[in-house]
Amino acid sequence: MNKKISTIFSASLVCAVMLMTPACDWASWFQKRVAGTQAADQKGTMFYLLDANPSDIYNDAHIPSAVNVTLESIDDLSKNWNKDATIVVYCSPTCGTKEMVAKKLTDAGFKNVKVYPGGITEWYKLSKENKDAYPVQGAAKHALLEKEIALSTSQGSTGSVINADELKKHLSELKK
Repeated sequence: MNKKISTIFSASLVCAVMLMTPACDWASWFQKRVAGTQAADQKGTMFYLLDANPSDIYNDAHIPSAVNVTLESIDDLSKNWNKDATIVVYCSPTCGTKEMVAKKLTDAGFKNVKVYPGGITEWYKLSKENKDAYPVQGAAKHALLEKEIALSTSQGSTGSVINADELKKHLSELKK
């Protein structure tokens, strides 16, 4: 009887640890990301990379250091950011959310908001040619990544566009 109770208790403990570990890792990651952003903002962060793709696409493939945002989350996320910072927003070439997020940021007083129209689809295609220059984080299995690149028709709505090479330069400057 004691052996059964001990086995059940041990199994329950292992399950509890397994269930809590991802939550702890997520909480730790989020806390570091937010704390890092707030601390950096006090020092004057001058660059933000925002991925406006739905979370399933972001989880499958995104540009390293990109933060997944939604129209609903951007106001709260950006409230303490430096208004002079360069902010690059992307999603997929046919996704209009990048322009809407960029407009919200511009309307909130951010002065240097850019849209990367090629998005994760173009970046992924470039990464297949040169993974070091155009790194992608994630399994990169989503069908969207293999589609032909057709740019969103509303790409000029924010007035400022950035291409893959310019974005790559911004990201390489961050590593220095």
